[in-house]
Amino acid sequence: MTPDNARTMTFVAFDEVDSTNELARRMVLAGKIASPTCLTARVQTAGKGTRGRRWLSPRDAGIYLSVVQPGVVFDLARAPELTIAAGVACVSVLQSETNLPIGIKPVNDLVIDRRKIGGILTEVLAEAGANRAVITGIGINVSQADRPMPASDANRPIDLQSLMGPIRFAELSVEMLTQRLATEVARWNERVFSGQIDHVRRAWQPLVVRDS
Repeated sequence: MTPDNARTMTFVAFDEVDSTNELARRMVLAGKIASPTCLTARVQTAGKGTRGRRWLSPRDAGIYLSVVQPGVVFDLARAPELTIAAGVACVSVLQSETNLPIGIKPVNDLVIDRRKIGGILTEVLAEAGANRAVITGIGINVSQADRPMPASDANRPIDLQSLMGPIRFAELSVEMLTQRLATEVARWNERVFSGQIDHVRRAWQPLVVRDS
């Protein structure tokens, strides 16, 4: 897989899915994805977070996507490196498109002022001991919506609309943002595939926000 593959990614849009990562998994196993593909949905009914948590996905209020890179020969033990790469990609694109100081709370939360604006879920799909695909799920809170969270959760969700203000937010192209996120995630993942993890870590470290 080369960087050109990221630029020639296929985009497939759905209205409602359980989870774009789960849909990606089913499609790969069914032989329906053979080249780099981005699956998007307007709403997820069972969006996935880490450790079995649910990612709240109100209709038309966020970006819900999965980047699928099939046929990758990759050590499963190195899967956390892909989450780091995806974090660099997401922060780079979001800062460029919104001019907001977004950071990474290790290892998979995208935050601003310690409030969660997005998340990353990387999964390596393997079958019979062989890798089938790398699936990188991205969720970004774009618009204001009801996202109920436990009162004990310190990282309360926030969204781009609330942070950008009405004029700047109206100028934001969610379609363009989605496309850039997907292609940059694929491109940074490819750096990990090719063994450039030191380069990825150097880019990731300045973006990290740690609890004080």
